[in-house]
Amino acid sequence: MVDLDEFRERGFVRLPGAVAPEVAAQVDTFATELVATTSRPWVIGQATVYDFPPLVEAISSPVRQAMDVLLGRGRWFPDANWGFPTRFPGPVPVGWHIDGDWFHHHIDSDEQVLTPIFLWHDVTEEDAPTLLVPESHVQVACLLDSREPGGLPGSEHLNAVHGLIGDDCSVPAVGDAGDVYLCHPLLAHSIHPVGPASRARRVISNVAIHGRGRRRLDEMPWIE
Repeated sequence: MVDLDEFRERGFVRLPGAVAPEVAAQVDTFATELVATTSRPWVIGQATVYDFPPLVEAISSPVRQAMDVLLGRGRWFPDANWGFPTRFPGPVPVGWHIDGDWFHHHIDSDEQVLTPIFLWHDVTEEDAPTLLVPESHVQVACLLDSREPGGLPGSEHLNAVHGLIGDDCSVPAVGDAGDVYLCHPLLAHSIHPVGPASRARRVISNVAIHGRGRRRLDEMPWIE
C-alpha cells in the first residue's frame, strides 16, 4: 500500500515493480526505436496509447490503487499522450521545474494532479536518473499561492521554480525496470547534469494525470 504520509511529507513515493516486467521490456524496446540516436544530450519522444497499446497496461492495478489513495477514486484520469525523455551522454545544465508548460498554473489547477515517472529499464546513479527535490512541493505551493489570483503562466514557471531550489538537496530517481515514482504535481525535479555512463541512453516516461475537479486546498495544509 502506498505511504500517504511519505507522499505528503516528501512529495513523492516509489512503487517497486508496479509495472509487469514483460510490459516494461516491451515499452523499453518501443521507446528505444522511437527516439533515434542523436548528438544531442537530451530529447523527448512522444507517442499515444493508440500508437502503442501496451502503454495502457503500464497503468497497472498497483498504479491505479496508489493513485486512488493519493487522489481519490474516480478523481483522476491519464492523458492519452506519453512522453519519453531520453538522456544521452553529454552535459546539460540543471533546470529545476514542475511539469506543465502547456497550461496556466494555479494553486488548485486540475490540468495535472500527479507527475508519474516510469522506469522501463534498471536505472542506477550512473544512468543519469531524474533528480527530485524532497519537500519542494511545499515551496512551490507557497510560490503559486503568492501569485493568486492571477496564477503563473506555463511559460514563466521554469524560471520561477528554478530560483527557489538549491543544487545540493536532490535525490536520484533510481530503481528497477517496472518501478514507478508518483510525484506531487508541484514537486521540483530536473534532468541530471551528467549523462549516462553505464549505458548508451536512459529512457523513462511521464504522462499527465488530469484531475476531475480542482485540487482541494484542504489537502494542502502548508497553505495558510
